[in-house]
Amino acid sequence: MYYDQELELLTKDNLTANKLAVLEKYGIASAATDLSIISGVIIDDNNNIPDDQSLTGRVANYYTKTTSGSNVYYVSKGDKVSYHIGDNNGDGIRPIIKSSFIFDRLSSLAKKNELDISEVEYGEFPQYAESKMIIKLLEEQLEKKELNIVKDLKFTLYIDGKKETYPVYEFEEEKYIRCFSSKTTNYYLSNGFKYNKEEPIWIRVKPVVWLLDYNTKTLISKNTLAASLTFSLSTDTKADYEKRMKPYLRIMNEEMFVNSKLELTKEEIENFERRKNPYGFDFEQTTQEELIELYLEGDIPFFLHGTYGIGKSARIKALDPHCIKLYLGNITPEVLNGKSIARESTGTVIDVKPAWLEKLEKLCIDDPDNYHVLFFDEITNALPSIQGMAFNIILDREVNGRWKLPDNCRIAAAGNEMDDSIAANEIAAPLYSRFAHIYLELDYNEWLEWAADNNIHPAVYSYIAFKKGTPLQCKKNGKNSKNDDNIVKPDPRKWEMASRMLYKTKRPDGIKALVGDAIATEFCAFCNQRIITLKDVLTGNYSEDFISKMDISAKYATVIGLSQVDEDNFESIRTFVIEKLSPELGAVLDAMWAKGNDYRKIIVMELGGYQYEK
Repeated sequence: MYYDQELELLTKDNLTANKLAVLEKYGIASAATDLSIISGVIIDDNNNIPDDQSLTGRVANYYTKTTSGSNVYYVSKGDKVSYHIGDNNGDGIRPIIKSSFIFDRLSSLAKKNELDISEVEYGEFPQYAESKMIIKLLEEQLEKKELNIVKDLKFTLYIDGKKETYPVYEFEEEKYIRCFSSKTTNYYLSNGFKYNKEEPIWIRVKPVVWLLDYNTKTLISKNTLAASLTFSLSTDTKADYEKRMKPYLRIMNEEMFVNSKLELTKEEIENFERRKNPYGFDFEQTTQEELIELYLEGDIPFFLHGTYGIGKSARIKALDPHCIKLYLGNITPEVLNGKSIARESTGTVIDVKPAWLEKLEKLCIDDPDNYHVLFFDEITNALPSIQGMAFNIILDREVNGRWKLPDNCRIAAAGNEMDDSIAANEIAAPLYSRFAHIYLELDYNEWLEWAADNNIHPAVYSYIAFKKGTPLQCKKNGKNSKNDDNIVKPDPRKWEMASRMLYKTKRPDGIKALVGDAIATEFCAFCNQRIITLKDVLTGNYSEDFISKMDISAKYATVIGLSQVDEDNFESIRTFVIEKLSPELGAVLDAMWAKGNDYRKIIVMELGGYQYEK
């Protein structure tokens, strides 16, 4: 049995507020390998790491691990931690390994470097260019077909954002990859040469050197090894690490340690399994949807907080399409609690169950293996007396003190915030304390994914993507009014309505009653730009000069029209968008074209699609 490790990145905190002890001594600078320079990493010719003043010691820009919603931080000029404010593709990957097992195994092999810092070799990766003499010899051997390819060893690299997997060649007990810079290198490599686009560069595969931080038992790559995937802040700022860099780190992890995996002894396996996660927990960070599912499975009543139109009801419906939904804002006591009917002839009283309870009981009896949700919507809009009745149902799982809720019934509630609705009432403290509280935030990237799967009009999708989600929810829009609550305010629900209207009427000006005059005017201008049509692309009726003069808004509008392409011509249209407009707009095209169509999603994935790549 081999030990499974994981490559990660340093966090901003590791470099600043809670700087790792080894970095306090060594500094946060990291040298750029030749491979990282070739693949696009920005280096600082004026700064070198302390123990190396040669061409191998020039410092590199490298990323930190970002968390959802945070800025994309990076290290530049050897000692500055900054966040990106524009699109960027010049930063690298400096991996770390956080594992006490790996650390304990390797620390006994560590040696002190010139700065009296412990370092150790572990794994292998292409790093530095060979001399021109060796390169010439390798080219001759390759032409003669006398170079052996190392079995089961390869390296996947992103050179200027283009993914390619390189075989490893063996020559005189050394290992090499052969690659090309996608453009003329701006810097001398460690062999003292610059390279043109056509010249092959042979990079030697060398052991990876790690610095040891004894306080946290963390291994930190001494060098920045490769360039990361390119990204654009317009689409990737949030969860950049999870969605884009983490998958590549997994690939690096698989390839870097093919020949150096640590085999566990029987005793180590027993001790490791005993120490590792003794409660069997899953520590992965949960999404909002996963959090809702956890509370449903755990039978914990939960309250969804969020502004109007954010999709509170839709999230419940997605998990239980047959949920029983009670609008407490306009419900009567009899509808909620049932009623009593007096029989004068007998002097008795008959209690009648509320209709919703009978329906819920039938659902739960007919489908006993699944849970069914009793959803109290608009609970903040309910009168205190209605809130009190709801509290009894939630607290005791009992209606009107008589009828128990089925065992496989789950309770959820939702309401608007006080600032978002003049009808909202404060929830009584005892009722509030009965819930787990989930605060929903509007994530426009998630909305775009939802829109792609739910046939939202391409013009709406493209406009929202172009505006980076700002029109999804605005505090004020439309005409001025003495009463702010009468101002037309767009929200996700109204954009869905606008989409339906556009499909039926093709009259974009008509959306002003949904999203307000100002946004409707801007939306019309966005959709009415001079663009390259589908016919233009298929017939080659466009010029590079015209494309160069298009602004980003016109390019987005172009993608709207191109998304109507049929399946036979999609690949050529996609190639045009990626190569002539931008890879980011290629992802937008993928999403709009494949919206809600599983077959088209497969086509996109087979073409290496951005939106649906796993």
